[in-house]
Parts: sequence; structure tokens; C-alpha cells
Amino acid sequence: MKVVRHWQKCPEKIRSSGSVVLIGSFDGLHIGHQALIKMAKQQAQALHLPVVVVTFEPSPKNYFLRQTQGQMNRLMGFYDTCKLLEKMGIDYLVILKFNQQLMNLTPEAFLDNLTLNLNPKVYCLGQDFKFGKNRTGDLFTLQQYARQHQQLVALLPTVEDSHISEDTQRISSTLLRTSLAKGDLVTANRMLGRPYRLSGKVSPGKKLGRTIGVRTANINLKHCPIPLRGVYAVRVCQLEHMPVNYPGVANIGIRPTVHQDKQLILEVHIFDQNLELYGKRIEIEFIEKIRDEKKFENIDELKKQIDEDAKQARLIV
Repeated sequence: MKVVRHWQKCPEKIRSSGSVVLIGSFDGLHIGHQALIKMAKQQAQALHLPVVVVTFEPSPKNYFLRQTQGQMNRLMGFYDTCKLLEKMGIDYLVILKFNQQLMNLTPEAFLDNLTLNLNPKVYCLGQDFKFGKNRTGDLFTLQQYARQHQQLVALLPTVEDSHISEDTQRISSTLLRTSLAKGDLVTANRMLGRPYRLSGKVSPGKKLGRTIGVRTANINLKHCPIPLRGVYAVRVCQLEHMPVNYPGVANIGIRPTVHQDKQLILEVHIFDQNLELYGKRIEIEFIEKIRDEKKFENIDELKKQIDEDAKQARLIV
């Protein structure tokens, strides 16, 4: 899969031959996204065209949230998103910087840019697709434009699951984010069609864990604040150059007992191992929530609770 960071940098062969285009944030790549990608691949195979995913950085929701209340929780980091899209058979990922210039494009101007640079032969979209300035472009807008430019629009019916929720059965990134925030991995994994995983590079910490006999690998989540919080039984599913599954226990939070900076950190303690992981990328699969994060009176109480968490996690993984 080739990553392109501006639509004007798309290869000339796409402009000449055409493409099958999907547009959206695709946060989490849940089963609704997967169904859309499957449909696009079928269209592309029939027409002998590449599949192009067009996405935004930051996402439009995050862009507007930053103006008022800070960053929205993300479901996946950029590395994990690229890795999964490539595995799903996407040919090109076009990342558009979401800023005032892009935000103020009319729906027609946005589609003109897509047509000029990606030459879409088919758009593959969900029923609730909105685009352009103030989200004034909708499915009807796109269908009218496509007819005028000899393009096709393929629509995916809403993907639902009757086991997800009593109130709504529609699979969405918002519902997935809510389930993860509750620590409900069973529901989240149904929407994902796979276990929830996160990867990141291990960064040096203050090595407090070593002083209390619990060595941890730390991943800074500043640029990817995921919805999960608390203590979890985990498996470290993939280590660079070490394709082994290691059981462990992880804490996601601000470590209120030992830190006051409120920096979101993922700490993973791998059982019965003494691995040098600084600078290496690890992938963590979250198995089951054990408890919420809490502040303890002192380090001794924290150490005692960590030992209990580890015992419980060993029974789970």
C-alpha cells in the first residue's frame, strides 16, 4: 500500500486509469468499515482499478473539538491503521490535512479536486455520508455530481448487530469508543470483528517499576489518547524480531500515585521475562478489564495492589 499525503501527489497512473474511492475517518476499522472495503475491492476487481482510501488528519471531529475541549479519544494510531488497511488489500491511502482551507471547500469543489487527482470511477460510501463546507454535501449531492461526470456511486446498507445494544444496533466508531471507555471488550470486539489491539514504541520511563520489582514497558499515548482506562489482563502479541505471545498486565492512565502531570501512559508488565524493549514496537491485545485506576496512599499500597492485579491477570491469560 502506498501512502500519499496530498491529493495532488497521487500517481499519474491513477489520474489516467481511474480508481475506486472510499472517503472517511475509518477510526477503528470496525466491521462496518470492513464491509465497505470489501464492497470497494469487489468493484475494483471487476473494473481492474486500484482501491483508494481518502481520509483526514486530524479527523474533522477532532479538528473542531480541539477548538473547544481538547482532543477526542482515538481508537487506533496511524501505524496500526496503515497496517490493517494494507492487510485488507487497499492500494493507496490518501491523507488530506484537515484545515480551514479544506474545511471551507464547497461540496462541488471538494469533488472537483477528487475528480482531478483521483479520477474516481466509483465512490463506495455509507448511507450517512456528508462532506464539504458545513457538511452541506450529502448522498443526493454526490449522486447528482457523479451522473454529470460519468461516475458511479455504490452504497453500503447500514451494518447492524442485534447483540450490540438495546438502544441502537448500528455499528459506528462512536459506539465502539463508548464500549471501550466502559471497559466492555466483549462488545467492542464484536464490532471490530477481532480482539482490540494497540501498538506503540516503548519509551524510557522513570524506572520506578524496577525499584518495586515490577518492570514495565511504557508507551506514551499523548498523540493517540485511546478510550481505555484502568488495569487489564493483556497479551503482548508481537514484538519486533520476537513473534511470541507473552501474557501480562497493563495499566492505562495518569498514574496518580506517583505522578501529577496527568500524562496518559500505557504501562505493560510482561510476566516472567526480562526483555530490553526500549525503542522497539510492541503490540498489546487487551483481554479483560480487572479494575479502574485509583490513587493509593503510598508506594507500598500500590505495590501490594499491583501484585494482586498480576495474580488475577495470570488466571485470565
